[in-house]
Amino acid sequence: MKRASLSVIIICKNEERVISETLHSVYNWADEIIVLDSGSKDRTVEISKKYTEHVYETDWPGYGRQKNRALEKATCEWILSVDADEVVTDRLKIEIDQVLSHNSKYNGYKIPVKLFYFGKYIRSVLKRKPLILFKRGFGGFTEPAVHEAVRVTGRTSKISKGCILHNSYESLPHQLEKLNKYAVLSATDKHKNNISTTLSSAFIHSIWALFKDLFLYLSILDGWRGILLSAIHAQYTFNKYAFLKSLKYQSKDNG
Repeated sequence: MKRASLSVIIICKNEERVISETLHSVYNWADEIIVLDSGSKDRTVEISKKYTEHVYETDWPGYGRQKNRALEKATCEWILSVDADEVVTDRLKIEIDQVLSHNSKYNGYKIPVKLFYFGKYIRSVLKRKPLILFKRGFGGFTEPAVHEAVRVTGRTSKISKGCILHNSYESLPHQLEKLNKYAVLSATDKHKNNISTTLSSAFIHSIWALFKDLFLYLSILDGWRGILLSAIHAQYTFNKYAFLKSLKYQSKDNG
């Protein structure tokens, strides 16, 4: 049976360090590659044009809205959403080809993500399986300030063997800067939706995040890398709720 067509969509800004490897991993495999750039000052656009003619430069409306913009430009039957710092492995491509070669009863698939962290891939992060492969017309992205997700109409399943390789952080300062930005965006989004918190709640959420990562997702088995990653995630969780608490006080003062 002929394989259904596949569009890969990527949003980016200043990703010249990683985007070539990402695009190379889907080049001559995907039927269509859509790249939406939001004002890169480096060679991101130039590099992207070597792999696809569908490169668009636009403003920045937020993660979910930008991905929905990319989705609107896609024309194939299936969509695979890939971040600019992610690589599609050969094993995953084989598995996706198998899915697209049959009349699947599912409209979306979750795919494991394997994080490259301080020179080694972290096994425990394979517990994270975002839904990023879906039929066009049956799914779209939520539009919070950060941590967008795909929502699909109908049944979903998961990829069992292949995975995405994620090269997110070039250094520890880069990781801390990135997560601090996400914490502020998340807190601002919650504040706009009239969600409030307490300092004790911030502590509880961060402790739970640490416990879950170490002992439920088994980050502790990844040695010092897993412990460091879990501790930083717990700190991010605390900061997110602490920022939310501070916004509540700021709004009272301004009122």
